[in-house]
Amino acid sequence: MHKIDVILPIYNESAMIGSVFSRVSVFSQKHPEFHFIFVDDGSDDDTADQVESRLAAQDSPAIELVRSPMNLGKGNAIRRGIATSTAPLIGFTDGDLAYPLEDHMTPLLEGLSTSDVVIGSRSLDPRQQENIQFKRRLMGRLFNMIVRLFLGLPYRDTQAGLKGFRRPVAQRIVDLGRIENFAFDAEALYIATRSGCTISEIPARVSSRHSYIGSTMNLILDPIKMFASIIWIRVVHMGRRFSSVPHVDNDPPHEQAELEKPAGELHGSRDHAHAGR
Repeated sequence: MHKIDVILPIYNESAMIGSVFSRVSVFSQKHPEFHFIFVDDGSDDDTADQVESRLAAQDSPAIELVRSPMNLGKGNAIRRGIATSTAPLIGFTDGDLAYPLEDHMTPLLEGLSTSDVVIGSRSLDPRQQENIQFKRRLMGRLFNMIVRLFLGLPYRDTQAGLKGFRRPVAQRIVDLGRIENFAFDAEALYIATRSGCTISEIPARVSSRHSYIGSTMNLILDPIKMFASIIWIRVVHMGRRFSSVPHVDNDPPHEQAELEKPAGELHGSRDHAHAGR
């Protein structure tokens, strides 16, 4: 039985999906504890068809495909993946594998042995990322500033496409989440934080083969969209009371001991909600 389902949202990736599938296949054969779910977000090219044909030819039980009938956004794609998953741990990463599996999947899995949520942070990687456009870097910092200011999240990088959750946390995000666009990550962290989850960060680095040169970001309109999305998160969750997310019984032995403590003592131990900062 695999330990973690990793969701890969994809949309119109026809040119690279063959390479992505091959890399996922090779990794999954070496690491049977991982299971991968491609979620096609209503591509209007042959992205999903390519994945389907490769699955039929390879018969790989470690990889599956979920198809959405229309393009509804990253948030919806990840929720579909969570609904399909069966593992006690659930993660997601960018469908173009911007974050190499070999470098990031094992730390993500290990982090979930002690935390409810693990997030990749490019700011924790000491090396300068050279293949990110200046305006994309600027927009990332601006968005993170807005997230810190209006959502009270202390993390230096909420948008890296590398995150993992224990199943009860992922289900809470599905149940309460409303955002479908790029702000899905920020809302997920907001819900997890308000639910008293332990959250840790691991270094994340975009692959040198990955390029953002074709970025179409608009330095006037996109900040407005960012601001509107964050305000919407505050509005939809205004007045909501968040109960604590319980631990699950797939925890390592030292965490099982925590489960056996009286409820009041256990709750107190979960107030240290931001491990790893």
